[in-house]
Amino acid sequence: MADPKLIQRLQAGGIKAPEMAIAEAGRAGLDLAYACALLQKESGGGANVFGHDRDRSGRYIFPARDGAVAVTEELYREYKRRRGPTGKGGMQGVGPTQLTWWEFQDEADREGGCWKPAVNMRVGFRRLASLMRARMALTSRDLTPSQRALIKQAVDQAEAAVGLDMARESLMPSTIAPPRGPTAISVSTASTSSI
Repeated sequence: MADPKLIQRLQAGGIKAPEMAIAEAGRAGLDLAYACALLQKESGGGANVFGHDRDRSGRYIFPARDGAVAVTEELYREYKRRRGPTGKGGMQGVGPTQLTWWEFQDEADREGGCWKPAVNMRVGFRRLASLMRARMALTSRDLTPSQRALIKQAVDQAEAAVGLDMARESLMPSTIAPPRGPTAISVSTASTSSI
């Protein structure tokens, strides 16, 4: 069982299912701060909701509408039927990590169901951990100033999300001096990004 104080800190920071987030972040090999930053950014702390993605003509992709639409197995299956086998019917963010790309959704379905928060987190956290490992493989001389700035921003947001002390050096090239003092995270419950 996770440390009760950590669970309280995560709840106070807006994480809706802290024990689940801790377990799935550990399972994915993702630092908890980054997992929580992803949940904050994509679904306001891990809400099991559909995104607000629109098609090219500006219409919401089913089942999105103004306001939050809870993910249920029934709604998800209808969305997936409309989406089609390769996403040509329109892709919509799903669940706590807002899995949007059809292959990520199908991966979650193979593991038990994209509509299930734990499975959704598992796939989203695993994808983020994989991307971060790929990024860390680059040396600082391989990064442009804008890439360094994006990495710095991601680290700042991850730390601010849960207030955990982290080893910034493990992600950021040594040429970037980490800022001191409190930082803020931008929380969006209507993200259109896919992991």
